[in-house]
Amino acid sequence: MIQIRTSDWRNQTRSRTVLNPLYKSNDIYKEAADLFKRHWDGEPVRLLGITVSNTIPMNELYEQLSIDNFEMHAKDAKVDELVAKIEKKFGPNSVKRGI
Repeated sequence: MIQIRTSDWRNQTRSRTVLNPLYKSNDIYKEAADLFKRHWDGEPVRLLGITVSNTIPMNELYEQLSIDNFEMHAKDAKVDELVAKIEKKFGPNSVKRGI
């Protein structure tokens, strides 16, 4: 969900439910940015809030894989594993994925 508050204190909230759980900050950002672009009327923004709901622990995470998204996730899993190894050796936030 996003909340947009304009300079004259008018509030607007919009939300979207996604089919598969999101756990990467970049994916959450993309959803929020898309909602904002669709609903922002160009007025100056005083506040922009992003809320994530229906969260679940990572060990309970599941996603319906298909022929279309299986290869993408297999590739991402290798990169995520490499980032975790680097962070374990050099500390948190020592490396970040590019956008």
